[in-house]
Amino acid sequence: MSKNGKDSISITKECMATALMMLMEEKPYEEISIVDITSRAGFSRMTFYRNYTCKDDVLVYYLLEKAKDFSDKLSGHRFESVHDLIVQVGLFIQSNYSFTVAAVKTGQSERLINELLLKLFSAFPGIQGNTENEYITSFYLGAVLGVFRKWFERDMEESVYEIADLICGLIDTDSAEKFTAYK
Repeated sequence: MSKNGKDSISITKECMATALMMLMEEKPYEEISIVDITSRAGFSRMTFYRNYTCKDDVLVYYLLEKAKDFSDKLSGHRFESVHDLIVQVGLFIQSNYSFTVAAVKTGQSERLINELLLKLFSAFPGIQGNTENEYITSFYLGAVLGVFRKWFERDMEESVYEIADLICGLIDTDSAEKFTAYK
């Protein structure tokens, strides 16, 4: 496929994701139809089905694009502490709240967590290639995302900073120092 063809597909997908995002500000995700998305985006249903199989795919596409942007942000940042990194993850979750709610409701949260883990690993290439570091990082990232999932389920009653403090209180200091040295 030519570069222009790939660009066209990306633009189409981005338009549909934007349309879904706008519609989610107006009504609950479960009430949004494919016709709503295509009408708002200015595309036909045929175009929709050339790019997606269902509206959940649009949701996942949007969140994965956001996760990629987040990963790019992480890879360009030197964290002074694990607390700083955890705050950034919390702010990412918080800023994508309505999409995260929809992902949880549609059973896409595991897929997104796995993708987010992959993005975090790619943002910190120093982790890769060292088996012990990969296991330690997987353990802590799984735990951190588990705490964030519970925070999310509780409607984010605590602030991002309170959650980061709680998580950092659970993390072994030596492991935290190793992680910040990965860059």
